[in-house]
Amino acid sequence: MTTAVLQFLPNWETILHGEIRVGGRLVIEYDMKRMPGIGKRDRDAIGGDIEVYVKFHPGEVMSIGKVLKKIWAAEGGGSGPVVGLEPVPYEVVVPTNAHQVEVWFKGSTRSSVNWDSRYGQNYWFPVEA
Repeated sequence: MTTAVLQFLPNWETILHGEIRVGGRLVIEYDMKRMPGIGKRDRDAIGGDIEVYVKFHPGEVMSIGKVLKKIWAAEGGGSGPVVGLEPVPYEVVVPTNAHQVEVWFKGSTRSSVNWDSRYGQNYWFPVEA
């Protein structure tokens, strides 16, 4: 199974390593510096979360996931304040009927929601047979 890696870098550069192929894996790596307010201290915790939206065309197969892992103050996670955020790759399998993939991101904090979507156009990439 082939794997393509799509990187969204902090300088608004997007790099595709390999080819996105039908039946292969697509790994998305996102740098949180692209999103305002993410990773900043908000009261007693580090704030923010980023979701990735991946839609394959045709067929409109959609996948939604996270590109950040929260690091909790208490061991074992899930309790106490978040003391850090760590990027994590998001992986999806490319459907067998896909010709294109569309990608966009939503960043949220307690006080704001921001989008990384090329001003609503989203990021589009070809899928190879």
